[in-house]
Formats: sequence, structure tokens, C-alpha cells
Amino acid sequence: MTDRGAQVRGRRRSTAIAASLALAAALTLAGAAQAADPAAGLSEAEARAAGAEADVATAQQRVEGARTRYSAARRAAAGPADEARESRAEARQLRAELTARQGEAHEEIATLEEQHRQEEEDLERELSSGIGFGLGALVGVAIAVGWRRFRATPGIVALADLDRGRALGLCIGGGLLLLVVGGALADAGGVGAAIGSFALTLGFLLPARHSVRVADGRAKPVLGAGRLPDWTAVGIAALFAVLALAGFGAALSAESPETDFVPDELRAEAEALSTGPDARLLEQAEAEAEAAEERAAQPLARRGATRSALRRARRQLSRAEGRLATAEADERRFSRRLAAQQQREEQAAQREAEQAARETEEQEEEDSFASGCDPNYTGCVPPYPPDVNCPDVGETVTVIGSDPHGLDADGDLVACE
Repeated sequence: MTDRGAQVRGRRRSTAIAASLALAAALTLAGAAQAADPAAGLSEAEARAAGAEADVATAQQRVEGARTRYSAARRAAAGPADEARESRAEARQLRAELTARQGEAHEEIATLEEQHRQEEEDLERELSSGIGFGLGALVGVAIAVGWRRFRATPGIVALADLDRGRALGLCIGGGLLLLVVGGALADAGGVGAAIGSFALTLGFLLPARHSVRVADGRAKPVLGAGRLPDWTAVGIAALFAVLALAGFGAALSAESPETDFVPDELRAEAEALSTGPDARLLEQAEAEAEAAEERAAQPLARRGATRSALRRARRQLSRAEGRLATAEADERRFSRRLAAQQQREEQAAQREAEQAARETEEQEEEDSFASGCDPNYTGCVPPYPPDVNCPDVGETVTVIGSDPHGLDADGDLVACE
């Protein structure tokens, strides 16, 4: 009996040792697989999370302070900024209005100047035409008065020697040529008109030629008389004299254009941006706008500075929240690792406790077999089998096990009273 119990206990002890070695190997492998101790990692993560929470709280306070300062700076800058913006808009609007008025005035002045220049050209043309016509008429008067001398000039004598066709061509062609040249030179002043008036003298060449030819007996008189009455030349001279007076009178009566053809009001409009009351108003408006911008510069600078500070505080808060989120994630990860490790340790401890209980039971059983007493009783009851009765025991015993002999009939755990 004793040898058999020792063998059983030896086998159980070997099994427990093998299980412990396997558990130790598994724990060693699990520890080697982890980058760090879960408990230490959890402590470090908790410390970092606590620090990150403090940083978040500090950053939140900074954000709130920065937001408060920015709100105050924005409210303080709102009035000066609006005033500067309105002043600058009024100055721009006034400048635009004055610029438009000045442009319109310049256009109107240009139109008036063009009209004045046209009037001057018309006046010069009238003067040239009147004087040229008058001079031409005076030439006609001189020819009519000195008709005999005129027809005796070498040119008329030479013209009388030509046939009628060539004489007509020379007179008409020469007159047309002089008229064209006079028209082309009309812009040069009275030159064109003078040439045009001299072209009228060509009209006397043909009658003078005919008169010479009649006097020489080479042609017959047109009116049937060899010599016109003396009053004819006087009448023609008087007619040309009247025409000369009319030409000179037209030149003298021509109205000169006004020299001051641009109104003062229009000139003032043309200089609205540089002189006059409107220019002073514009200068005053721009000065007020600059003053308003100077007054708004400092509040706007404070608003910009506080806005930048608020952005920096928000970035710091975002970074602190990121660090907190990372630390909390590490904390949760190490918490899960630590819980798993604790669970494995508890399971290992439970297995060790069960193994120890089995070893204790085996040890007690071995001791019972060695002493010849059943371990289910406190007294010395022989081991089962064989079955024994109370008379065989001879003393009161306490049942502490399964009562294999059936000694506790009433079930109060006290047998053989």
C-alpha cells in the first residue's frame, strides 16, 4: 500500500513540475514578445496622460484668454475700422465724381476750341475771299479805265496773232489752272484768293484780242460797231468798282470770333482736381481718411496680434489634445496588456494552488497510509477497504472527509460516540 501511494505521488509531482516549467516558458516567451513591462508602460502612459491633461487644461485656458482678448480687440477696432473705411470710400467717391466732371469739362473745352478754330478759319477765309474779290474787281476797274493801253500790251498783241481755238484754250485753260492752284493755296491765307482774282483778268484777254483784231481789220466786230461808246468803259469800271467795294465791305464786316470763348465755370470744372473749392473738399476728405486710417492702425494692429495669438493658442491646444489622445491610447493598450498578464498570472496561481492542494492531499493520503489511519477521520480509523465498524475503532472520531466506512449514521460528523 505504501509503495503504491509513493508511486502515485511521484507521478503527480512530476506532472506538476512539468506544468510549472511549461507555464514559466510560456510566460518567458510572452514577456520577450512584449516591448516593455505592461505595468511600467501603463504607469508611464498614465503619467504622460496626466501631463497631457494638464497641458490641455493650460492650453484651453490660454485659448479662452486669447479669445477674450481677441474679442475685445475686435470690438475696439470695429468703430475706427468702419470710420476709416467710410472716410476712404467717401474720398474715393468724391475723387471719382471730380474726375468725371473734369473729363467732361475737358471734352467740352476741346469742342469749344475746335469750334473757335473753325470760326477763325472761316474768318480768314472770308477775309481772303473778300479782299481777293475786291482786288480782282479793282483790276477790272483798271482794265476798263485803261482799255486802250491794256489791249496794246505785248501779251494781248501776241494773243491776237493766235487763231481762235488756241486763244480760247490758252485763256480758259490758264484760268482753270490758276483757280485750281488758288484753291490748293487757300489755307495759306489770301494767296489763293489773290490768285483767283487774277484769274478773272483772263476773262478780259479774249475781248481785248478781238478788239485788236477788229482794229487791224482781221475780224469783224461782234456788235456790228467798230468802236464802243466811251460810256461803256466807264459803266464797266463803275460796275467793277461796286463789286470791289462789296468785296472789301464783306471783308471788313466779317465778325471776329470771341477770344474768351471758354466760360470761367467750365475752366474751373476742368481744374476741379487741382484748384477750386471742390479740390479743397477732396483734399480735406483725403486728409480725414488718412487721419481715420492712422487712428484705426493701432486697434487693427492689436486685433491682428490677438488673432495671431489665438491661432497659436489653438495650435498648442490641438497639439496637447493630440498628445493626450496618444497617451490615453497607450494607457488603454497597456491596461489591456496588464489585464491579460494579470489574468494569466491568476490562472497560473490558481493552477499552482490546485497543484499544491493535490500535493497536500496526496501527502496526507501518503501519511495516512504510512500511519495505517484513514485520512477521512480525525481519529485512527483503519483505511478502507476493508470496512470496519465502531466496535473495531473503539473511540469517538470526527468525520473530515467522505466517511467511506459509514460510521456517522446520523450525519452530524461525529461517529462512534
